[in-house]
Amino acid sequence: MNLPLLRIVSKYWFKSLHTYLITLVLPVLLYFISVRVTNMFNSNASYLALPGSILLVGVLNGILDLSIAFYEFRKTSFARQLHLLKASMYQLVFVLILINVITSLVGSLWLFLIAFLSYGEAIHVEWINWFSFFWAIILGSLVASLIGILVALCSNDLKVILVTAITVFLVFAFLAGLFFPLGVVRSDKILNIIGYLLVPSYSSSIMGSAFFWSVPEWILDSNLYPNLTYFAELHNIWLPSLISLTSGLAFFSLIFVINYYQDK
Repeated sequence: MNLPLLRIVSKYWFKSLHTYLITLVLPVLLYFISVRVTNMFNSNASYLALPGSILLVGVLNGILDLSIAFYEFRKTSFARQLHLLKASMYQLVFVLILINVITSLVGSLWLFLIAFLSYGEAIHVEWINWFSFFWAIILGSLVASLIGILVALCSNDLKVILVTAITVFLVFAFLAGLFFPLGVVRSDKILNIIGYLLVPSYSSSIMGSAFFWSVPEWILDSNLYPNLTYFAELHNIWLPSLISLTSGLAFFSLIFVINYYQDK
């Protein structure tokens, strides 16, 4: 671990106002909007909208915030500091992903607290599998970070990077179960197929399973949470995890292939 590099990146990350807006403010606003939209489909909206909204924190940080940070560390005055530190591309990517995962965990817990304080008994804490909960956040944040770095590598123009990042984020938000509950997306055959092609949908599936891990049998047999019908194997987190990790490895390899040819 390059500690001087970690200090520089941390100082940049936590002194940026947009980091706090993206981590602590925007996900909360989007959650309350999602609750209102979901309420049109199901009266248990505050709980159904929460899994995707929590993952939204990591995706926002990874695709929007990290793509900007990666661009600035490679193209602005920060690049000279990295050169003086003799920091490699591998070290920069690792440090950015580490900070993004930590930030996403903090932001996700903050959103969960806001939801719990706002809706009280509607948030069924006793149903949640906390291992799957944190694993989904880490996995989703990791994949989103790699996608964000790939977006930053697509152009040397910051405006192009921002437009691309926003476009990718919106596609994920609406089709990977981050804004609408995953069950709503999967209820449409075409959107369901598209959703399976989007890597963040697998983290969304894990998070959905985490929130309904210990749901009582009578709830499963009722129509209170119809979205549960779209979790064929409620406790199966290993296949989505394997797909996400494999995709992450592919993104990681692609980052260094692109960087290698750009530096030549």
